[in-house]
This record gives sequence, C-alpha cells and structure tokens, in this order.
Amino acid sequence: MNKQTYEKLAYMTIKEKILSGTYRIGDHISESALAAELTISRTPVRRALEVLEADGLIRFERNRGAVVTTSVLTPAQFVQMLEMVEVLCLQTVDKIKKHYASFEPSENIRLTTELKAAGEKGDYSAYNSGLGAWLHQLLTFADNPYVLETLRKIVQDFQVKAKNDLKMLPLLLADRTVTAFHELIEELQAHRYEEAKNSIQKLINEFIILTFR
Repeated sequence: MNKQTYEKLAYMTIKEKILSGTYRIGDHISESALAAELTISRTPVRRALEVLEADGLIRFERNRGAVVTTSVLTPAQFVQMLEMVEVLCLQTVDKIKKHYASFEPSENIRLTTELKAAGEKGDYSAYNSGLGAWLHQLLTFADNPYVLETLRKIVQDFQVKAKNDLKMLPLLLADRTVTAFHELIEELQAHRYEEAKNSIQKLINEFIILTFR
C-alpha cells in the first residue's frame, strides 16, 4: 500500500472506533499502539489524527497527545442541526423578499433534478451530498458568508459524526423533499414569501418527526 492508503486506513480505523464507542470522549489515542495494531508506521497515524482534529472528533493536548472530543451524532443533535438549517433558510427567504430581483432559480432547479435522480437510485451518500449542495445554493441568496460557513459546518458534522442509520434518514423523505423544493422554488419566483417560509417549516417538521420515530 502507498502512503495515502496507509493514512486512509488509519483514518477510517480511528473514526470507526470513535463512532462505535470503542474510543469514548476523553480517551487518549495512542499513536504507537494503533500503528502496531495496523502494522504501519506512526507517520500515517499522525496524519490521520490531524485530519480527525480538523473534523472535530479529536484534539491534541499537551502531555497527552490525541484525545477524543466527541463521538457519534445523536438524534437530538441532528434535530438541533435541522433547527439551525430552518433558521438559515427562513433568513434567506427574508433576504430574497427584500431584494427579490436577485433570486435566480436555474441552479436550484438543476440541483433538484439531480437530487431526485440520487433519491431514485437509493444512494444515500450521493443524495446527502446533493441535499447539501441544494441548500448551499439557496443560502447563497442570503449574500452572507457566515451563513454559508454555518451550513458548511453543519454538513461536515453530519457527514463525519452521523452513523449510517441516521445518514439514511434524509433518503426516506426523498420524494417529499423534492416535491417541497419544487414548491419552494415556485413560491419564491411568484414572490409568495410567507408560503415559502411555511413550506420550509413543514419540511423541517417532517424531518424532526421522522427522526424520533
């Protein structure tokens, strides 16, 4: 295996140990022990830990090295993410209402078509990526880089910290989401802003209800 393959192996191994609960919050991750377990040098383990630090799963502490800072994303935390996405989307609608001539839906229409195709294939990874891209495109109309940065962090946390069963959840609402996105685009084009905000709130509520079923 080449160097990048060793780094990926170390990354996936450590991440799985964190998400499965083998490594718990506050646990120290021994570079030497993990390198011995995987029969690789410490260098790719160190590189993997640096990526995991950027992901927010570990931090480096003086005299302790790598320490687990968080683990699997809980349903309650996922709902908090949904609530923040709702706030960002509603703020964006208000911004579009204020400067309605700036809304150009062609990219969101294209992304909706791609999202529908990913949903029909049942590929939750591609679907979730498409969902993130759709939301990012909508939030560009807020014309606020901090809005986009907040969304980026939410998407990253979901991709990194959610277990597969939680990652599957958006796919269960794929048809409903695509329909809601078509409706939302039409409402924004027609300047029916309160209806657009209601559509956003209804869709988020459906996600929240499904999360706790």
